[in-house]
Amino acid sequence: MSIALEPLSHKVQRAAVGTMVDVALAHVRKDRQKAFAEMVDVAKQFYGDSFSEETYEHARAVLTDADSKWSKLINCVLEQTAPNVARTTALNLGYEAFFRGQRPSARTARSTTATSRG
Repeated sequence: MSIALEPLSHKVQRAAVGTMVDVALAHVRKDRQKAFAEMVDVAKQFYGDSFSEETYEHARAVLTDADSKWSKLINCVLEQTAPNVARTTALNLGYEAFFRGQRPSARTARSTTATSRG
């Protein structure tokens, strides 16, 4: 019996991210701005130096300001979206498209840059 590791690994990763999304949504219901700041911290752990420290600080400042256009937009979406739809969207866009999609794109960009310098 052979078990394909990559699909299994993907399922485990998606389940772990799903749990994180559930926790994040629960925190958002209690104190949104604090939860947004924590999400920036979690993103920093995942992406590390892929973004500058200034970018993380700017994201934190914008998302913790209840009067910023981005906080207002996110709050509006959260208030008008069913929790299961918010969870599925976070998994599909945040995890599948951005997190998993960014890595192959980054590898492709690096290999293209390396070969084009020739």
